[in-house]
Amino acid sequence: MLDGSEDAGEISLAENIERLAMHPADQFDAFKAQADTGKGPEEIAVRFGISPAVVRRRLKLAAVSPRLLEVYRADEMDLDQLMAFAVSDDHAPSTALAAVVTHAMALTVFYGDSYGTGSCLDLRIHTPDLRSSAEGIAASPAAQALDERRAAWTRRLPQEADGLWDWLMTQTPGTLTDLMACCAAFTLTAVHKPQDRSDAPHLLHADQLAKELRLDMTQWWQPTAASYFGRISKARILEAVTEACSKGAADNLAKLKKDALATRAEGKLAGTGWLPAVLRSTALDDAAIATAEIAEAA
Repeated sequence: MLDGSEDAGEISLAENIERLAMHPADQFDAFKAQADTGKGPEEIAVRFGISPAVVRRRLKLAAVSPRLLEVYRADEMDLDQLMAFAVSDDHAPSTALAAVVTHAMALTVFYGDSYGTGSCLDLRIHTPDLRSSAEGIAASPAAQALDERRAAWTRRLPQEADGLWDWLMTQTPGTLTDLMACCAAFTLTAVHKPQDRSDAPHLLHADQLAKELRLDMTQWWQPTAASYFGRISKARILEAVTEACSKGAADNLAKLKKDALATRAEGKLAGTGWLPAVLRSTALDDAAIATAEIAEAA
């Protein structure tokens, strides 16, 4: 019940809520005006004839950028997407941080701004072309998956770099994180070059990342005569056959010439899951050892 001391604006808003299904953004404006005068959710709920839970949900929109509210009012975003930006009071700064980092990365990955001139963030990233690292990489499952991901994002992003920031500011935190991860994937390289030591910092970091992600390279690469066996010595090929099969299997192939040996090794190791040491994941190796120990103890 509103008394005579209430102003005409509050009375009008209360009547509109009672008669009409007010837009949630308009409800937010109305409830925030009341909250700013010191009224709590319960009191506001009584005055407007709705539940305190609705009032609390609408007041969470105070953490959302006014620009996003404008997008929402224009029906270019739904309420669930908008609320994703209002999870907590400190969410807006973290969202802005994700947006500025993603903006700088996406400018390079998707718009060719390799010098970072389109961002105030002095973040320089490099997108290495791994196709020259080994024959057949462009046709590999991993490369094809990356190409598909790039194409999917290209369809979603603005055509011009000038529109990227405004687009990012209308996206949910989940979308920002997904795009940032995609950009990071295009900058990642763990190529072990001939001059690199096995304990080079960037290679050790690549191992740490692979372990954290539980990367299983058997899902992405198989040793073949063209991709691997034809590029290493006979002794290394026989070591691989010994590891994956048995010493007897390697001895049976030892007298073959290099080309024939590479072809036979490809057939022998097909489906075994064998990988050269540089592609093995420590986490998966540890899991395999633990499984074997459990099996032996049973």
